[in-house]
Amino acid sequence: MATLPAYRGQGLMRELSHHVYTDVDTEKFKLSFGFSNAAGVRVDRNSRNYGYSVIGQFRTFYSWVGWRTSTTLTWRVSDHFVELNQQLPEVFFLDQTPQHLDWRYIHKPEASYTILDMLDGKNIVTQVILKQNKSSVNIFKLVWNKKLEDPKVMQQVISTIKDYVAQSYRLVSMMVIENAFWKKVLKDGWWPRLTQQQFFLTVKPHSALPAKKVDVLNVDEWRVMGGDLL
Repeated sequence: MATLPAYRGQGLMRELSHHVYTDVDTEKFKLSFGFSNAAGVRVDRNSRNYGYSVIGQFRTFYSWVGWRTSTTLTWRVSDHFVELNQQLPEVFFLDQTPQHLDWRYIHKPEASYTILDMLDGKNIVTQVILKQNKSSVNIFKLVWNKKLEDPKVMQQVISTIKDYVAQSYRLVSMMVIENAFWKKVLKDGWWPRLTQQQFFLTVKPHSALPAKKVDVLNVDEWRVMGGDLL
């Protein structure tokens, strides 16, 4: 959400939010979540009406590449997304269809991404979206599934990505929500860096959620990445 300076302070956001959340309640949605910058977080924390909780902060991590890593996976450049038909994990993440991913990262005008299949033999473990910058490659997003919940499998995926990146670049980065899972995955050879623009995950439950093993207000139960918010 954003308001032109001349129209701020008139309650427009409050009125707009009222209509949005009326529709949300009518459709029986269980929760809303958002990606806020620092200014948005100040609104979330000081407003009684919005009801969002700040769950965690995104942070960008960097790692050098340049030597062959020890990974059992291989990579293949792809021109489309596929239905992986794999079991979904009991965590919160953005589950997007192959058709939506094709539109956003391949067919959308000015899309400039590289899509990699991560292969275990002939089987696709996951698909990865990369975004190339002048001096580095950003691991923008991974198509999530239960296999990636194993930190060792995720480390294998990242090592395979590094093998691809090392052909032309020496630096790789990824923006993730800071939590226990990513600390395990990025514990060796990665360092965090605060960027000028900071982003946060915010959540607003609308009703009692079904009994699950995961807690929507616990940052450790989320697997969102920079590609989900940018």
